[in-house]
Amino acid sequence: MEKLLKQPEDIIEFLPRLAGGFPVTIVENSFKEKIFNHINYHYHNDFQFSLVTGGSFAFEVAGEKYYINEGEGIFINTNQIHRSESLVDNSKYIYIAFSPYIMTVDKDDYIYKKFIEPMGFKSAIPACILNREKSPEIIDLLENIYRLSFIRDDFFELLIVSKLYEILYRQLKILETIDKSSLTPDSLTNGRLRKIVKYVEDNYKDKITLRDLADEIGLSRSECSRLFKKNFGEGVFKYIINYRINEAVELIFNTDLNITEIPYKVGFNSQSYFIKVFKEIKGITPLKMRKKYR
Repeated sequence: MEKLLKQPEDIIEFLPRLAGGFPVTIVENSFKEKIFNHINYHYHNDFQFSLVTGGSFAFEVAGEKYYINEGEGIFINTNQIHRSESLVDNSKYIYIAFSPYIMTVDKDDYIYKKFIEPMGFKSAIPACILNREKSPEIIDLLENIYRLSFIRDDFFELLIVSKLYEILYRQLKILETIDKSSLTPDSLTNGRLRKIVKYVEDNYKDKITLRDLADEIGLSRSECSRLFKKNFGEGVFKYIINYRINEAVELIFNTDLNITEIPYKVGFNSQSYFIKVFKEIKGITPLKMRKKYR
């Protein structure tokens, strides 16, 4: 296997689309034990392909866990709630995401009706593992796309899109072979969880109560709490705290904000409480993290 091009070590950030209006995101995410070892639950409209380039990960998609080692990958379907967590220090994966509308924005179009809609919006398959035994061509294509995103020769965007088309073709062939009966997610539960995740994402800087979340999904507070814990394995408020701490890590690494300002930017109303919780979760104070790892 040709050696992958690498980004500089210890880059901890999410990059935007390759270019404005070009519906593709390509980045290698790097993880440090405890410091930045997971990405919170989230969902997006994009198709996602991730290829592990170092270490190993646990991806959780629609309540199922997928363990992915170096050289393996995962396909995550559109609008599926998912998270990723590194299992060893210095783990990395290439993240390639692109809009389902990359072929056409017309929902009545032949291509959309025959290929995009069945694969994403009507598929019962939230995710599947990719490896060199069952899907070597997709692994090679993901590596090639990643290289193209750095080389950036003339018209490289067209080359990337052509390879994404081939990935879609090969992924559709794989999905046809998978038994859907055991993978169908509960659409009502998924919809409620998406609403909670989106609400936290939009409002984490402000005070969030259990009543806010319960009202958002039309359940009682106790039912909301049970639903969340059953599907995410932790309580609502622990999730919110972890979300805010991860957002604080982003600000520590990627801004020049004073450490004393950061807690108020991510929803804490006490600097001392923020530092206490941050150290409990990350094993280091915010200031020491910035000095040591930035």
